[in-house]
Amino acid sequence: MSRPATEVCARVGTLANEAAQRLGHSCRISADDVVIHDGFNRRRYGIPSDEGGAALALAARCEGVLLDPTYTAKALAGYRALLGEGRYRTSEPPCSSTAPACPACS
Repeated sequence: MSRPATEVCARVGTLANEAAQRLGHSCRISADDVVIHDGFNRRRYGIPSDEGGAALALAARCEGVLLDPTYTAKALAGYRALLGEGRYRTSEPPCSSTAPACPACS
């Protein structure tokens, strides 16, 4: 992220509420409802990372999904790191493919 987490939370809340309104939903969220994990590569914003490259390769190999190497791949790398720390409960591996050619997913 290039901005402080509090600023991002407020902006995400605003965007989510605007989208809900356009879709005809009455739900509202506040900045306190938004969770931002800003501890991943903050010093290297906008620059691909080794962890992002590994996540990019995993998504392509397991799911056939192509991610951009700078932002989305780094987001997936951060999510996988948080899963590894037990921050989220899941009954599925982070890569949900059942393809036998994907040993990282089993």
